[in-house]
Amino acid sequence: MGKKRIILVLMSILIVIGGCTMNKKDEATKEEKKNDNAEIVSVQDYTGEGFHGEYNQTTDRIVKRNYEELELIANEYMQENFKTDVEITSYIPLENIAVVLFKTKKEPVIHSSFYVMVDHKDRSLIHQFNAHEGEVEQSIVSGLYHYAYEEEFNKFNEKIEELKDKYPVVSLTEEAHEKTYISMYREKNYYISMSSLSVPSVLDFYKETNEVISKEEVRTMFELIESSEEISKGIVIRLYMKEAGTHSDKKLLNNLIDDMSKFSFLLKGSYTINLMSNDVLKKSGHGVENEDLSIIFENKEEK
Repeated sequence: MGKKRIILVLMSILIVIGGCTMNKKDEATKEEKKNDNAEIVSVQDYTGEGFHGEYNQTTDRIVKRNYEELELIANEYMQENFKTDVEITSYIPLENIAVVLFKTKKEPVIHSSFYVMVDHKDRSLIHQFNAHEGEVEQSIVSGLYHYAYEEEFNKFNEKIEELKDKYPVVSLTEEAHEKTYISMYREKNYYISMSSLSVPSVLDFYKETNEVISKEEVRTMFELIESSEEISKGIVIRLYMKEAGTHSDKKLLNNLIDDMSKFSFLLKGSYTINLMSNDVLKKSGHGVENEDLSIIFENKEEK
């Protein structure tokens, strides 16, 4: 009987320990799910918070304290390389680094970004303009392309708005769009990807011009280039599922493609619709799930 009692006691202890272990595992699993969910949000609720990474309060305080130097870093670089002044539109304070969004003061307005290293020990900024290779240049030429063909792109955007009225899809909120606009020409509904290497004369013209650039000047330059060779560029329509929790829908994407293909668009390029889930990743602004297909315009008289 003594042995049986000992065995029963030991079994009871093991059950209690096992129960505690399971409870801890359950709590850990719940915490992991909570952390995962914290990184995901419905597109309608996405404000751009968490874009590029986790907010760092120390970096934020240092940048605010040295804001004039931040503006100086941006303007020194842009004046030296592109003869233009810029203003900071916002910044993203991360650990030991700040991603800085800016726009040019002269027309056409070009949006782009750079980053600065932040010294937490000295509570200062490292006085150096850093950017991914070609990123600022890409922002300039894609912005100039949109500027030159603004009327055509306005009609293009109107067509996308019609799709949003007809189908259960939405775009980023204005706030999220502004806070995640780091490179290339972007609207809420689409963006233009174009390498400066394909239009070096346009970039050189921008670098050498101090005055306001007219649409006619830029358009003439693009038309001259495309009369002899095709400029490599992509226009991507970016839409999200409207209903909360819905995944990207291939059938809906096909309907969007069919509808969009009937639109008469005159500009050469590769066109794609990227349809994303309603849930987005805060770090990138992309959907948790994505589907994309190319658009072939049926009535296309290319320029």
